[in-house]
Amino acid sequence: MNQEMPQSEKDFKERPPQPLQKDERAICPHCWFEFLPKDAFFIAGHPDLSAGGDPVLGKTEKLRIPPAEVKATSKGRFEDSKGWDVVDRACPRCHLQIPVELLEKRPIFLSVTGPTAGGKTYFLTVLLHVLRHQLAANFNRSLDYSDSDELKAFTDLEDKLFNQGADKWTYIDRTFKEGAVFNRVKLDGHDVTLPKPFLFSMNPTSTSGEEGSKKEDLFQAFALYDNAGELFDLGVDRDPTFRAIEHLGVSDAIMFVFDPLQDEKTQSKLIENGCKDPGFLELKGKIVPQDKMLRSVIINAKRLGNLTKSGKIKPPLLVCVQKFDVWRKLLPAWAKIDSSSIEFIKAVDTSGLDIAELNSNSLLIRAFIYDISPSFVTMAEADFTSVRFFSVSAFGCSPELSGSEGKVGIRSGNLQPFRVTDPILWFMQKLGLIQAASKKNQCLNAAEVVSKDSEGFVVKFSGNRIKLDWEYAGLLVQDPWNGKDVIIPTKSQITGA
Repeated sequence: MNQEMPQSEKDFKERPPQPLQKDERAICPHCWFEFLPKDAFFIAGHPDLSAGGDPVLGKTEKLRIPPAEVKATSKGRFEDSKGWDVVDRACPRCHLQIPVELLEKRPIFLSVTGPTAGGKTYFLTVLLHVLRHQLAANFNRSLDYSDSDELKAFTDLEDKLFNQGADKWTYIDRTFKEGAVFNRVKLDGHDVTLPKPFLFSMNPTSTSGEEGSKKEDLFQAFALYDNAGELFDLGVDRDPTFRAIEHLGVSDAIMFVFDPLQDEKTQSKLIENGCKDPGFLELKGKIVPQDKMLRSVIINAKRLGNLTKSGKIKPPLLVCVQKFDVWRKLLPAWAKIDSSSIEFIKAVDTSGLDIAELNSNSLLIRAFIYDISPSFVTMAEADFTSVRFFSVSAFGCSPELSGSEGKVGIRSGNLQPFRVTDPILWFMQKLGLIQAASKKNQCLNAAEVVSKDSEGFVVKFSGNRIKLDWEYAGLLVQDPWNGKDVIIPTKSQITGA
């Protein structure tokens, strides 16, 4: 279906990070140290210089060299003291490698949180795999691996799911506190554990319609962090040498991977429906209070972001409700969520994101989560300025139990990912990195606005009050309790401006 650009788009769009100016500081994606790009260390080229290793990273790593100790050549390159070219750069504090593009523009930081065994690592791996294909096929964008020492941590996960053959049964190990997804460095004489971010960069393709500065804005790096669920248990002692969740202090968006299959009320409903999904049966009886885990995320985000207890967290909370293929039967009979909100925009000859549909789906999934965990929803909306709910499924099909391994896994040939990219596409559109699309509004049934403030407004659906942010203004949505079309008044209609 051909779509049109929404007239209200400019009212809520934010800008992505801009290129760093002369005196602006870059930020390390590993330890979040801020420094001037010119102060980034170089990674030694000549083997003799690294014979003793590096004092921060250990004896097996290449030596990091301060910028004052390298020599600029007439060709604009740099050489170490042995005359070998040095190209790769590193953080002056933790000495871990930093892709050059992160020295030119701040990356967008995305934090992934959620319960143990909630499928975060599967979700993140499938999300990035599918996103790369969708951006190329629909938005004239390429998503590339950054030139990073941490690249193998992600490609190993991706290969397990997608590059072993259709009949190969596989599974991904859980994210623990140690292992392949963490780096160990020595800071101020102490061994410190830092997370390995997944680093990617998005670029406009040669066929994209943008030009000049608009096109330059589309060159954007991303740093994504996957954390073990145990790290967000309330009351866990904080180890100052284990800094795996400190990315919450710089995060631009927080994803919470909510697992309904670990909720007691959902389990009861699925049992009544005779659910035989192996993944559900493996979790049967395991109950995780995900509202408590969200409280831990909020506490840490405010602590690391230097916010007061009553202050609201500006980065949006993207609640990714996993395993939709299992629990979708619990939605009302009238609820219809199709496979995609990507629509072709005839006017600009490219695809865009149907924001009205995504926001309408968010209200529906919010109602579902509110029914099983009202405390989760009220807590999220009380502490974040913007919250969205997404129905996603990394597998899109039932996993299998391996007799030899005794574990639940998947065959890549069976994978049917469902809307896994919705959260990050919604956020990309909000930053103006991809286009928006919206249907013409032909509904006459207007929502009742009860109150408003600087953050948004309160509307009534079927007698239920919901606080919405200003992105909803002017959009056509469904009443999440009866499925009827409702038009939200425009911002000018609400404010009287």
